[in-house]
Amino acid sequence: DLMKNTCGEMFCDSCWTVYLNNQVGSQEGLIQCPGFGCAAPVPVAILSCFLPSHQLVNLVKSVTDFLVRSDIHYIRCPQKHCQLIIWTENLVADGFKCGCGFHGCRSCRKLYHSPSTCQEYHDFLSYKNKIAEFQQLESSVE
Repeated sequence: DLMKNTCGEMFCDSCWTVYLNNQVGSQEGLIQCPGFGCAAPVPVAILSCFLPSHQLVNLVKSVTDFLVRSDIHYIRCPQKHCQLIIWTENLVADGFKCGCGFHGCRSCRKLYHSPSTCQEYHDFLSYKNKIAEFQQLESSVE
């Protein structure tokens, strides 16, 4: 059987299997078409036909990590419980909103704090923590 990539290149099932298994783990980013000089990405529909599910999951994670590291428009939600990736190019102002509900600052990735600058917000948090430490110390002395 032959399977056609989105670019129109066609390869037999065994060629896809060998090629994809060799590519997984050997590179970062998207797997490109095995055709000579072709840079078209291999779509998930083809990947899922020839890769075991655990390899496909690892590949998707690897591609996601690559995108977050290599493109300033992708960021990972800073919330510990959230694994969502946010596309920030179309957002206005300095903030982003994740699907988990977190509203953050694009610069420092902390809670959204406009109109304060990141430094002002950091200073405020530091001051707030010092007050809490002082209150804790004060209550332990009484």
